[in-house]
Amino acid sequence: KLLERFGGIGRITVDQIYDAAREGDITAHALFRRMGYFLGIGIASLVNVTGIETMILGGGVSQAWDFFIEPAKKELAERTYAETSARVQILKAQLGEEAGLIGGAVALLKE
Repeated sequence: KLLERFGGIGRITVDQIYDAAREGDITAHALFRRMGYFLGIGIASLVNVTGIETMILGGGVSQAWDFFIEPAKKELAERTYAETSARVQILKAQLGEEAGLIGGAVALLKE
């Protein structure tokens, strides 16, 4: 139904999936849970290899934070030592969608 609603897989955007999830669409919820699962695997790999203790997530997809963060934290906990996962913080960027744009502008102004 989600794909039919937006005209197929090539035309659907993250914003549309997010709107559908907010409206209670179970497929959209499942997509974000699955994304959180893979995100958690990736974060756990970075933590295990580098020892990073703080991850800050931003960009457009961060608006769907509530739909993917718990599966991500669950995978992090399952794929790292308990002591390690207890120290790791996954934070939502304060600047949201504008983080990349602002960071780029700051880097340009520093030159």
